[in-house]
Amino acid sequence: MFPQLVADPIVRYSDIEQQIRGRTVTMSDFGIGRMFGFKYNENFRHPYISTSITEFWRRWHISLGAFFRDFLYIPLGCNRSHQVRNILVVWFLTGLWHGASWNFIAWGMYYGVLLLIEKHTASYLAKIPVAIRWAVTMLIVLFGWGLFYFVDPARQAF
Repeated sequence: MFPQLVADPIVRYSDIEQQIRGRTVTMSDFGIGRMFGFKYNENFRHPYISTSITEFWRRWHISLGAFFRDFLYIPLGCNRSHQVRNILVVWFLTGLWHGASWNFIAWGMYYGVLLLIEKHTASYLAKIPVAIRWAVTMLIVLFGWGLFYFVDPARQAF
């Protein structure tokens, strides 16, 4: 579907099956998907209020996260077996999903390692004041966007 190819979210057939059979188009819903009578699930849920990297990724690009969880992380065994490997594989492929460039691989591995660190230090991190956790999370995310943006860091000028 054209509106879906231009922008996210990743939509499963089961989410729109009923809408395909009976859509209504109204003037108030005029915007790419809604102008054809489709309503998609929320894909971003205020990620910049997150106080951890885990929370940030649960709020950011929800449909892509669900896709990787359901079709890669769960079949690999989730947390039941080889958790470190599974998380690193998922985040390596998440980076590759965004583009075949080293910056995307670095970006994916950056978040994979951070999420593993966060999983193993969660009880300690919970004791840190919320404002500090938020500030540190935003700095980590900002650095991550830098990794994501610069395709060839050696050639880029700030």
